[in-house]
Amino acid sequence: LTCHEIDPCLVQAYFDGIDDRPGLQKAGIAVLQQLEKWAIVRRLLPRQITLGVEIGDSDGSHIPWGDAHVQLAVCEASPELVRAVVLAANTGQRGSDLVRMGPTDIEVFKGIRGIRVTHTQKVKREVWVPISAELDAVMATWERRPGPFLTQPDGSPWTRDALSRAWRRERDGKPALAPLRLEALQVDPVVAPRCDGGLVIHGLRGTACVRLKRSGATELQIADMIGMSVAMVKHYCKGSVQRENAAAAVIHLDRARTFAERDGSNRS
Repeated sequence: LTCHEIDPCLVQAYFDGIDDRPGLQKAGIAVLQQLEKWAIVRRLLPRQITLGVEIGDSDGSHIPWGDAHVQLAVCEASPELVRAVVLAANTGQRGSDLVRMGPTDIEVFKGIRGIRVTHTQKVKREVWVPISAELDAVMATWERRPGPFLTQPDGSPWTRDALSRAWRRERDGKPALAPLRLEALQVDPVVAPRCDGGLVIHGLRGTACVRLKRSGATELQIADMIGMSVAMVKHYCKGSVQRENAAAAVIHLDRARTFAERDGSNRS
């Protein structure tokens, strides 16, 4: 097979063959599009090879965690994995960023502590993730030591893949964590084959978005706080339960009203 024989039909056939791996599809087509762009202007390809090619939707492969799921993991998982769950649920960062975070990344801005994170998965970008009061209280209990926040039982740092594998073993091996497995979750049967057996660490990005939304943050504010696009924030928040969102909105409004009344009385 030569370059001149490759066409969109063959490329589509290849991606159809790995339709159970949407993440790999997405990475593969991105590489081919860059190759295509480079090769066409040098006359190494006679045509576009990705024109019209369709891949599956990888959004369903990461089920968002609910607050009850997070609490169950915190109560039942091993300490090193509890720390990963808490950090992910409160910062909304990818696993590749979670394993690199450490005390030296903490910066104070306008009196607020936050974690400096350099995203490198797509476009290199540095964001500052504020540390919530809840996360700050938990972090105060962590042993202070050099290196990343997240370490394996022997004290060595995690890699992203090692952390993911350890979580899957924990989730699937402990009876108490059965509610976090696929068979216990209400998942669309079409999406189920891509869900990696249940809740995974990456799904906590959605949890962080929903928590911030319910606390009163706008989608733009959430995007800035976590370091993702507004469109992705909307995607993560669209599946949250309306009744829980409404109740959280009332609590937020009541707090704001109480603060305004207290501020007004102080001024008078």
